[in-house]
Amino acid sequence: MPKTAQQRHEKVYVIIPAAGVGLRIQLPRNKIFLQLGRYPDIVRTMKTLESMHEVKGYIVVTAEGDWSDMQELVKQYGLNKCLGLARGGLCRQESVGNGLEELSSKIEDLSGSMVLI
Repeated sequence: MPKTAQQRHEKVYVIIPAAGVGLRIQLPRNKIFLQLGRYPDIVRTMKTLESMHEVKGYIVVTAEGDWSDMQELVKQYGLNKCLGLARGGLCRQESVGNGLEELSSKIEDLSGSMVLI
């Protein structure tokens, strides 16, 4: 049976690509801000990561137009493991790259770490 990240003593970080615009479902804004029950969709994701002791931190990649709204959600819900925001790119690959760059700027040594996207 393979060892878990915790068993290997790895630090786990997450990149959340959330810079879409919701064109397929024809919304006036990014679908991650849709209210699902008590929380916006993106907050549900972040709260789940906050509750996981294996996850040491995460970066949210967000569209430029959603930057201030995302900052407000992080503050409003006290999402302490959010290490920062990264700007979305022209495609998902570029967005993920921006997230990885932001993570690298926040964490000095990622060796022995696992980064989930």
